[in-house]
Amino acid sequence: MTKIDLIARGIIIQDDKILLCKSLEQGHYFLPGGHVEEGETQEETFTREMQEEIGRGVSKVQKIIDVNNSYVYKEQEFNEIISIYIVALKDYLNIKSLEDHIDFAWVPLSGLATSVFKPIEMVPEILKCVEENREFWLV
Repeated sequence: MTKIDLIARGIIIQDDKILLCKSLEQGHYFLPGGHVEEGETQEETFTREMQEEIGRGVSKVQKIIDVNNSYVYKEQEFNEIISIYIVALKDYLNIKSLEDHIDFAWVPLSGLATSVFKPIEMVPEILKCVEENREFWLV
């Protein structure tokens, strides 16, 4: 039986830039978030992950879409369902990683399609989501 991981990831926008997480081991970018733990909702996962990864709370979270993703890493196949949220943080100042295996960067939305983002197939959906929900991030 194939194991399917449940993941919660968020689109966080400020000044036409998107907050991306970078794998220091593999060098690619991805949306912040992480694996859903047993007994936890996906929204709770994203909120927990933001506290663990950058020490920030979220002020608003709204689910947008679920995306199926498969990839191979170290000759092992992984399958996941990624729940994508639009997210507003309580504080955007001086975001730094609290974990040693990842870093964070504000990437211009205009450069997302040409960045080393995984899964790259999600980029058009992310950009569409941002355009359709710009008022979400207005305070």
